[in-house]
Amino acid sequence: MLVTSKKYNSLRIQFYALSGAFSDIMNKYNLLVMRINKLGGEDFLRGAKIPENTPQIFSQEEIKRLILLCHPDKHGGKEMSHEITKKLLLLRDQS
Repeated sequence: MLVTSKKYNSLRIQFYALSGAFSDIMNKYNLLVMRINKLGGEDFLRGAKIPENTPQIFSQEEIKRLILLCHPDKHGGKEMSHEITKKLLLLRDQS
């Protein structure tokens, strides 16, 4: 397939934009994981409820991406990925 330099540059710009967005989301995800671990990790998550009037940390698009990252299909069906995905779905539906 022939790719012109104009198309190549356009794709390269899109790639860098997506890479930057992905990095931002991963940084937010890692900060969230660190906060969860400080609160007791898996034990905290089992009993976690999202309080009302909690400021929205993630946009709907970011929540969608986090769901894709945590989905059980990507983690061999592990119970933790089921739990996190359920919580992200609740967070998405509350927004």
